[in-house]
Amino acid sequence: MRKVLLTTIFFTASMVLSGCSVGPMVDPPMPKAYGQMVVDSGVRAFDGRTGEPINSLDMRRVATGADVVLFGELHGHPVGLPVAAAIWQDMLAVRDRDETPALLLEFFERDQQLAIDEYLAGMIEEEDFIKKAARSASNFPDGHQAMFSATKDAGGVVIAANAPRRYVRLARTEGYDHLRAMSPAQRETFVLPPTEDGPAAYRERFVEIMGGMRSTDGAGKQPGMDPMDFLRSQLVWDATMADSVADALRAGHEPVALVIGRFHVEFNGATVEYLKRQRPGADVLTIVMADRWSEELAEEDKGRGDIVIYVGPVERSDEDA
Repeated sequence: MRKVLLTTIFFTASMVLSGCSVGPMVDPPMPKAYGQMVVDSGVRAFDGRTGEPINSLDMRRVATGADVVLFGELHGHPVGLPVAAAIWQDMLAVRDRDETPALLLEFFERDQQLAIDEYLAGMIEEEDFIKKAARSASNFPDGHQAMFSATKDAGGVVIAANAPRRYVRLARTEGYDHLRAMSPAQRETFVLPPTEDGPAAYRERFVEIMGGMRSTDGAGKQPGMDPMDFLRSQLVWDATMADSVADALRAGHEPVALVIGRFHVEFNGATVEYLKRQRPGADVLTIVMADRWSEELAEEDKGRGDIVIYVGPVERSDEDA
């Protein structure tokens, strides 16, 4: 479905850019959230394959035409987070009223779902929710809070998408066999990937980034400190979050969105691959943030996502997790 939408969109965009009239639109008026972000901050969005520019109306059409949107964010980015929130708010504003949206967040772990459910049901106040879910400014930034609140107001569900860090850490230090031996209740909180080495291209990118973290004690590599050890942990994140999205789709939620660090999804990362394995017919749209300004799609960003949004640089080194 999205391929047809994109063809129409890019024809319309080229006509607008060339100054030609395209006639009246039949779509309802575009909500102001993302469009206003574009005006206020100068963000630019492009099709990640063709480089065609995507305007505010295009964004709404493409996003709502997908079964699930994966927002590949730059954690803590002062522009990228509000941009994702604005797109999500627009998606909620134009949804059918009988649809129940689902927002999934990487920063929430599955064993925190009860706190989320109790807060959404009005059983606990926000202060208690923040405490029970162990929220802070770093793991519940303003952009995520805006998406959470918009979902709550829309009568949707918020899903803790990730595996608990204590189990993810065990994947690195003890291996998958240790996790397989855990109780059924523990196993409900995480999903193991099909293989320990992950998709080839994803593994190569990960090892290249993590290569500098090798550590030795003079007698060889310390247990759990090889890049491949860290990859085991990373893949548990990927497999668990993909499974969480697949569950939301199986439950019939619309629209569905996952907010996740961009490395997991860019260039068809492991989360994307694992999701497509579970839901092979699903139309998965990746919207990936790039931390610089550009008036065109840069060569190195081709294929980074279905849509690449330039949100400007920020002085930080931990762009992803």
